[in-house]
Amino acid sequence: MLHKVIEHNVQIINKKIKTRHSQKLFNIGALQSNNDSYVNKDRWVLNLSNQQLSAHETELLSNGLNFTPTPSSIPVAKIVSNIESGTYNLPDHSKATIRAATVNILKNSKPQPTSNITRQQTTALQKLKQDPSITIVPADKGRAVVVMHTE
Repeated sequence: MLHKVIEHNVQIINKKIKTRHSQKLFNIGALQSNNDSYVNKDRWVLNLSNQQLSAHETELLSNGLNFTPTPSSIPVAKIVSNIESGTYNLPDHSKATIRAATVNILKNSKPQPTSNITRQQTTALQKLKQDPSITIVPADKGRAVVVMHTE
């Protein structure tokens, strides 16, 4: 009986919190309507350069600067070198244990079969990386991404 009362109270509190958060997002223009859970990412990319960004570039940048595409292969050399530098000051028996565990994990691991970005977004990412005329930085406040001239 007490368990059901507690569950009911938790559901009421969670509903109030969700409503309050939705209202805040709607007030700042991040949600399209008060009951809609779609987040409007149009304001997350601010282009201050003269270069026009394609839809795929804008969509990719709207994921944020902490977004990481799924790697096509596991970077074994990088992992091993980081493990070695991290275990430099440890005793030898600890180093051996960590090395054995790392080797076991790397032998049994496989890269993800699917990518978390489309081919067009991959092409857009390469284009943005290779363009020296623009610089991509985080905004001073908020989660926005700013694209500006390198000059």
